[in-house]
Amino acid sequence: MEPLDRPCEPDIRRADLPKRTAQTLERERSLWHPMARRLVQGPGERGDGAEAVTVTARTLLGHLDVDADDAEAAAFLAGRCTVGDEATDGKLTAALAALVESSAEGPARTEAAMALALSGRADEGRAALRDLAASTSPFDESYRAAAYLVQFDDPSGFPAVQRAVAGEIGHFKIMALRTVTLWEPYDGRELDSTTIDVGAVVRSCAEDEDALVRREVPAQLEHLALPDRRALLEKLARDPDSGVQSAAKEALERVGG
Repeated sequence: MEPLDRPCEPDIRRADLPKRTAQTLERERSLWHPMARRLVQGPGERGDGAEAVTVTARTLLGHLDVDADDAEAAAFLAGRCTVGDEATDGKLTAALAALVESSAEGPARTEAAMALALSGRADEGRAALRDLAASTSPFDESYRAAAYLVQFDDPSGFPAVQRAVAGEIGHFKIMALRTVTLWEPYDGRELDSTTIDVGAVVRSCAEDEDALVRREVPAQLEHLALPDRRALLEKLARDPDSGVQSAAKEALERVGG
């Protein structure tokens, strides 16, 4: 069997990144087969998320392309797998580098940049992530690149979270809010253009006009040591939206309120 046709084996590694935690590694292990399924199964045949799926290097190379619909998933997998052949692994890494430099959408380039870093080209991947985190286009989802930068102990992408929360797209606000616990160790740090203020992000979302955004806040507050956490949860427990109320009351019970 040619190396290109060998099954890619999951290879979730720390890659010597200082803030790449055991929790992160476990999350990526849980995502590997669902990502593989996006490449090899049709939209109506995704099956059970726990099912193992075989992906070859040839399949990945075919999707690591600027025009591929699933380039994002292919990049995630390519940086977290091996076929046990140095030349073939090198082809995957080269394809990742090309995708980073392409005109593909921001999320695909973000995944390619992180995968490149995990494949032994950390400086190159980090530089690309910094560029992507600085993008002001909401559809580049720059908060994702910012969150990946934290694994390098680099909080410089925090303005991307601020931009997403201040934007108009509820889904992006929710996804940016879900990264907020990553920034707590850097809370109060001065950056070139702003100060990292985790509480401000949470409070902004707690006041958002979209109830779906407000519903996400209690789950994040559970894991943050904000001085006004209890007051925020109590206020959300009186929210006009019943879903927000329920989420806040459940969070209060769990945090001892």
